[in-house]
Amino acid sequence: MLVESTARRVRTRFVLFALEEAGLPYESRIRPPGCFARELKTAGPVVTDGLLRFLERNAAVRHIAQSSKCLTPQTPHAALDAETWLELQATWLRPAGVRIREAAQRGDRDTDSEQTFNRCLIRHERALEHDDYLVGEFSVANCTATLLLACRAAGEPFSFYPALAASLDRIEQRPVWQRAAVRADELHKPCKTESPQT
Repeated sequence: MLVESTARRVRTRFVLFALEEAGLPYESRIRPPGCFARELKTAGPVVTDGLLRFLERNAAVRHIAQSSKCLTPQTPHAALDAETWLELQATWLRPAGVRIREAAQRGDRDTDSEQTFNRCLIRHERALEHDDYLVGEFSVANCTATLLLACRAAGEPFSFYPALAASLDRIEQRPVWQRAAVRADELHKPCKTESPQT
């Protein structure tokens, strides 16, 4: 697979994490800022697998999971549960996080989005009270943790959510997460930059 990204995309680390966890071979390339917005009307990353091209991150990660049994829950119930977590992240958690950040940049607060974000965290906390990972095993559902890890790196300690914080610690300690972090850093080195194709 080929992963193309503009600089410093948290979404890219999400995709690389899934690829590393799945054990699938891939190449990565950095593209100039704004090129995806101009050419494809998306922020990126863009994932290509043969004739398939994925412009949406969750679609790419679902494809990665389906290409490797390592990330696919083994029972229908667990698979449906994993899909629910992906949808929660895409529909509620991430949009609320974006609105909170935008409000903070304006020197304001978005209390509705803060409540939504906290409700999502509560769901994570309850799901992780008796399990190391979402769905009880490491699967595609846990790849969404890259967003929460980015929030923690930005200063959110999750001190009111100890089970969630402990699960994030376990994810950070996984060798595949560390490899994905290294690959993401390498991806953004200037020598990898490519000019838009004409």
